[in-house]
Amino acid sequence: MPGIDFQQFLKGNEAAGMEVELLPNGSHQFHFCLLKRNKEVLDIESSRAFVKDISELKVKTGSNVPVCIAINGKGIIHKKIEVVENDTEDTLIGKVLPNARVSDFYIQKVNSTENQAFVSIIRKNVIDELLQKFKDEEYFVTDMFIGPFHLSGIANLLDNTANINIAGHALSLEHGMVTDYIAEENTNSEKNIRLGKEIIESKAVIAFAAAFQYFVANVSKEFSIPAVEIEKEEFKHQRIFQIGGWTVLSLFFAALLINFVLFDHYNSKAQELQIQSFQNKDQLLAIEKLRAELKQKQEFLNQMGLLEPSRTSYYADQISLDLPETIQLIQLFIHPMEKKIAQGKKEIVFATKTLSVSGVAKKSTQLNDWLKVLKSKDWIKGVSIINYSQDDRYEPGKFDLEITMK
Repeated sequence: MPGIDFQQFLKGNEAAGMEVELLPNGSHQFHFCLLKRNKEVLDIESSRAFVKDISELKVKTGSNVPVCIAINGKGIIHKKIEVVENDTEDTLIGKVLPNARVSDFYIQKVNSTENQAFVSIIRKNVIDELLQKFKDEEYFVTDMFIGPFHLSGIANLLDNTANINIAGHALSLEHGMVTDYIAEENTNSEKNIRLGKEIIESKAVIAFAAAFQYFVANVSKEFSIPAVEIEKEEFKHQRIFQIGGWTVLSLFFAALLINFVLFDHYNSKAQELQIQSFQNKDQLLAIEKLRAELKQKQEFLNQMGLLEPSRTSYYADQISLDLPETIQLIQLFIHPMEKKIAQGKKEIVFATKTLSVSGVAKKSTQLNDWLKVLKSKDWIKGVSIINYSQDDRYEPGKFDLEITMK
């Protein structure tokens, strides 16, 4: 069977087609076909012809499979008529069977060529009694066809797509629509018919086409029976309940499984973490101690100003920039120690924002001039002479300066 795209998930994967043949003696015989959808392919699950009792088919269909009925035989009238847009059931039955009461008949209309249609009529009591039998056997009848016109829906599966002659029904087709129909004796010598890759008894083909319409619905007809519409809605709601029930149940068990897995996982993790917490208690204490030491050292460095950006080269350059040739620098300390470390003490104190400069100058006047230049620099707050000494008037004087930065 060719691949088919199905959109209606609620329809399920199985559908049964059943042809009800009304015999001249007033009895019935049934021809049956069960289709099963496998992804996008329809397969014939089973088929059977010439069944006398519908209860025999219950084993084949089960109670949750929709049934599409095609009714043929005695008591049905088919006629091709001219139709207009505003035709009603009264006007249609008048064109087929004048003087008949529309309340006594079910009427099916299948469009043919332009402004023409095949109208089929059957007495309501015949179908109502038949539907009651199916209901008593707990079948879900979800669709019904009068006559064989739905065979046009499977024309592409047959060898001859323009003419169909199956089980006493001869149909002529044009562009997929039935243009002519003749009911004749079953002269088809072929007992079996090939439908695509499937082989089926010829008498079960109409039942196959009915089930095929459940999934494909490529034949348009105007025909509605209230009892069938009710059955269709009941089947739909049952499917919703079944699917919803299984979905909720599946989600419930999935949630339980997920909860169990998560509980087991996190319970194991909790036990591992508890063990690790005991094992790492000493490490945590050591970390806290290190944090305290780090904080203390950061505070010390902040107090010393050592965390500020380094400008050592800048200070050295600025001090030597205007240095006269008669002055020679011997030492330059940036942030010098305020005092020597006392024995047994570890604390070191630095003079922040302070420069200590030592050197020699040939003339004190030149030293004073240089100090004025230093004091004029915008980054220097003040310059103090800590010491100046000259042992001999002919020897350079020694000086110690303290420069305070802003």
